[in-house]
Amino acid sequence: MKFRGMPGIIRLRQLAVIGVITVSIIFIYNGYSTRELNKEFGSQQNILLKTGYFQEDEFDFKIVVSGQDVDRQYNSGSVKSISNSVPITNLQSQKCEIPKLDIDGAEVKDFFFKAKPLECKKNPENWVYLDQNNTVQYIERRKRAKCSGSYVTRRTDQTNDHEMFSTLPIGQSLLSDFAIVECRDGNLMWNGILMGVVRLNDKQLLKKNATPSPDNSGLNVYILGFDSLSQMTFRRKMPKTINVLEETLHSVVLNGYNIVGDGTPQAYIPILTASTEEELPLTRKRFREANYVDDVYPFIWNNFSSSGYVTLYGEDAFAIGTFTYRLKGFRKKPTDHYLRTIFKEYEEKFGGNCLGSEPLHRTWFHYSREFMRVYNDVPRFLLMHQSLLSHDDINLVEVEDEDLASHLSSMHRNGELDNTLVILMADHGHRFAKVRATHQGQLEEVVDIHPFIFVLISR
Repeated sequence: MKFRGMPGIIRLRQLAVIGVITVSIIFIYNGYSTRELNKEFGSQQNILLKTGYFQEDEFDFKIVVSGQDVDRQYNSGSVKSISNSVPITNLQSQKCEIPKLDIDGAEVKDFFFKAKPLECKKNPENWVYLDQNNTVQYIERRKRAKCSGSYVTRRTDQTNDHEMFSTLPIGQSLLSDFAIVECRDGNLMWNGILMGVVRLNDKQLLKKNATPSPDNSGLNVYILGFDSLSQMTFRRKMPKTINVLEETLHSVVLNGYNIVGDGTPQAYIPILTASTEEELPLTRKRFREANYVDDVYPFIWNNFSSSGYVTLYGEDAFAIGTFTYRLKGFRKKPTDHYLRTIFKEYEEKFGGNCLGSEPLHRTWFHYSREFMRVYNDVPRFLLMHQSLLSHDDINLVEVEDEDLASHLSSMHRNGELDNTLVILMADHGHRFAKVRATHQGQLEEVVDIHPFIFVLISR
């Protein structure tokens, strides 16, 4: 049987096959060209980064390199090829010079602006608070209120235990560090959180052999960490704190400090264990054979604890904890005082940057100060890492500048930092902000002196 139109259909199929082959060849060629172009561009970028020079007409920022380098010069407005301008013997003998970026560089300055102040005072006034002696007080117009609640203690990194109490008298000391409080005054109700440092009992301290060294040589350690802050941004947004650190406390900035991996765990694990995550046993929780971090990580706070120190570790972001977001977390409570416990309750019941009518960061600083005060007769190790004001916003952190400056000044003035190694630091620079799309933003995060770190020993 014969069908009309068959030759035409065959020719049409042949043309379609030829078209597909042609398009495939074009894609393959373009892909190869793109890869070659990227290689060439990447090679040029590497040369620029290694030499520390950029063409100012191409990039709208300037880098000032400390010292002079006679082997590296501009040549007709472009960077010389390394093979032509720098003898290999000279290159091998040169040291790394850290670039100094313009803090108000044209490429990045529009990303930084004055943050809107926190509006915690718009919330109902907190009825209950802890005074300087860590005892319960009621505001004047709520002294008739009846309060109850629960003390919160850790069961696991993901769950808590609650011990109920039916009354909360004025002048009473907390029986545990953290309490959730509910109050009623007539038809009005208020609920909130109390955070205070409850001292270990004598038996617990005796077990730790927690006594000062006879020659007072055992330094206390006080570390305040901040998430996603380059040194440039810390200087832009925290000028009052910078002034206290440099002019009052005479701290030293470690300009060569840089990350050894990408992310908060990659920054803190080497600091706290002297090893990278890759060098330690598996702790990533998505693997069945993952270990709890405290089972296999030699955390430095264990060394301090064995030497009689009272220890504290805390973070203000429960959902993205350094050792719990991607890693399996702690089997046991890692330190004597541990803030994850209460921030689980805070995120679930309250959230935001206000603890009722007060900024959360003030309670954060107060808790750290109480730890240093309550244990003023024994050696102390404290590490508190703050994320809420800086992790997702490059401008918001400035709302705590005055409070942090006042906090450090007051502790210094009252001798609460005496015989103490004080470190203010960041884990890394900005990783997700839009400023990272600029060349200077990338340099602040990965090439320049991206995370800030100030160190002082207060005698």
